[in-house]
Amino acid sequence: MFFKKPLKNFLFLAVNIVIGLSLIAAFTLSARHIMRTVHMARFVGLGPLKPEPMDYFFQIDLHHAALDKNKVRYYADYYENLLQVFPTMIDAYGILGYCYHYLGDDLKAKEFFKKAVEGGSNYFWFTYDLAVLYIIDRDYHAGMELLRKALQIDPQVSLKSLTSQTINPLLPQPFPVNDIAAHLGQGYKQSSILYNLLNLSQSQSRAADIIKKLELDIYVF
Repeated sequence: MFFKKPLKNFLFLAVNIVIGLSLIAAFTLSARHIMRTVHMARFVGLGPLKPEPMDYFFQIDLHHAALDKNKVRYYADYYENLLQVFPTMIDAYGILGYCYHYLGDDLKAKEFFKKAVEGGSNYFWFTYDLAVLYIIDRDYHAGMELLRKALQIDPQVSLKSLTSQTINPLLPQPFPVNDIAAHLGQGYKQSSILYNLLNLSQSQSRAADIIKKLELDIYVF
């Protein structure tokens, strides 16, 4: 008799805790479902805003198409809106880096390339292009560190990035994987040469002379 009341109280408390946890779990799942639905609606809403042609950067990069800043601005608006819906799409930051480079704002381009690199993107060109922008600004130490980091990326892993839902739409379909792979190989060679040249330079002026002769550029693919 002595233990009946405390036992009843304990069971009552336990049942209420279980009910409470179940309600919290149900509310959390419901909230996640609502957020997922909202995100999907916003993503679908971006469909009509998708820039055309989607392979425009590919045409600029590998086929030297004429640069249309109004078109590039449209790309920038699209990817900035995309990141508001899906802020974890790391490669989209890198694409914005290209947008702002083509728009003539390399300071902002550096910010976006940096977000892509620090966010863990394994796309070689994001890291290489950020290195180039630092080197052009005569921040040779930061540039060399980024070149070293770029050279540590497995080329096969970088090529695999071409199939990502962010980068793949920027390519013509089917995309010329052999041409892209060959250009990627050239990028690794140039990174190695540039890293060694800067490492051997004894002064800022000598490094600047080397950079001027190389005529460094930004590459998307």
